[in-house]
Amino acid sequence: VLSFALADRFNQIKLEKTQAQAQTLAAQQQLLASLQQHERELEQRVAERTAALAVANQRLREMALHDTLRASSRPGDLVARYGGDEFVIVAEALGVPQDAQAFAERLLAALLAPMAAAPDARIGASIGIAVGVHGPTEIGDLLRRADGAMYAAKAAGRGTIRWADRIA
Repeated sequence: VLSFALADRFNQIKLEKTQAQAQTLAAQQQLLASLQQHERELEQRVAERTAALAVANQRLREMALHDTLRASSRPGDLVARYGGDEFVIVAEALGVPQDAQAFAERLLAALLAPMAAAPDARIGASIGIAVGVHGPTEIGDLLRRADGAMYAAKAAGRGTIRWADRIA
């Protein structure tokens, strides 16, 4: 009888050991499944944030390369940085000097409009205009005259337009 009781006790211990191993294995499998789920969620969040970052970077690139000057100019106009905060727009084929004045006024209005990237920021400008009206004009001369007119506009205050030679 004692040997049957001992054998029964060994079988019971063996069964408990098997059950404990099964429970441990089930817990490990559950932990593994949970870790895999968290990993998938993390990968999804990283992918979403990477995509959002790519969109934001593209928007920043567009904002850096396109501004109110490139949007206000016409096809065929040349827009270039002339100095630190000075830009030149070479606008050919304006019919009359009044067209240059109207173009400059539209440009000032566009620069004063709120920017999507910084709605509270405002940009002011001083515009100098030089027009070549009597045959071919040396570009250097036009730039010097426009630059002088721009400095006169700066002296008069932001949002001002001055002409190198008042024709309009």
